[in-house]
Amino acid sequence: MGSSCWGMKFAPVITTFLESIDLAGKKVVLFSTANGHIKTKTFDIYTERVKSKGRSVVRTFFLLTFFKSPVKVEQKTKKLLESSSDNWARS
Repeated sequence: MGSSCWGMKFAPVITTFLESIDLAGKKVVLFSTANGHIKTKTFDIYTERVKSKGRSVVRTFFLLTFFKSPVKVEQKTKKLLESSSDNWARS
């Protein structure tokens, strides 16, 4: 589940979506894209929201998109997924 970062928070629509979705049986990876850095606290808040739905977050990551073309962001994302030392990206 991902979102752009709005004032150190996920976009409001993602928060609403998270409150309404059934996460039973799902593995959750949280990520954010932004022009600036996202605080770890933001991921902590959304991890707790996922936990409140009875699930756990297996990974979080942040993609800095400031002055990056969509192609560069896609390449970085693919590289991150391919180089993952654990199995979360493939599962």
